[in-house]
Amino acid sequence: MEIDKLFSELSSRLQYGLIGKVTVEVTTSDIDMDGFHTQKPMDVDVMLSDINIDGYIKFIALDGSSEDLSFFIQQWSDDGDFTYNDFKPYLREISSLTEEECDKLFEILNIDEDGGDWLKINDINVIRLLTERGKDFYEIAEAIDYLNSIHIDYRNMIEDGLANKAPDGMYKL
Repeated sequence: MEIDKLFSELSSRLQYGLIGKVTVEVTTSDIDMDGFHTQKPMDVDVMLSDINIDGYIKFIALDGSSEDLSFFIQQWSDDGDFTYNDFKPYLREISSLTEEECDKLFEILNIDEDGGDWLKINDINVIRLLTERGKDFYEIAEAIDYLNSIHIDYRNMIEDGLANKAPDGMYKL
């Protein structure tokens, strides 16, 4: 069940430049007893570029990776060696929402902060919509799209161990 949650989450966030971590095997300069270079696992930050229905992903190395490593990471990605289970996204906690982002969310949901409708944010890592008049699905869908675009973890992916907390400034908004 959790795997389906991850696949759904990655698919819905793909268009927004989702950054995550994959572990790749990197050749070292050390030689083993048979005369071959040894390999070691290395965590690399990448941007998800594609996910298909079978769960295979493609990604690109982020700036900061060496040129050689970027080439190999691209090759591994193109070879289809990775699935969504190999990718752990970086997401922002709800508590990291700025005042401007909260205002934008109120605007999308057509909520008057001073009126009867309101939105409660940062309550036990949940965004709770309390409204007397209800909300149309298109407003809620637009709000979800907005939260995806700013990489907010509204589904407790970090708490469930399916995502990493994004370092401050990772997603320059």
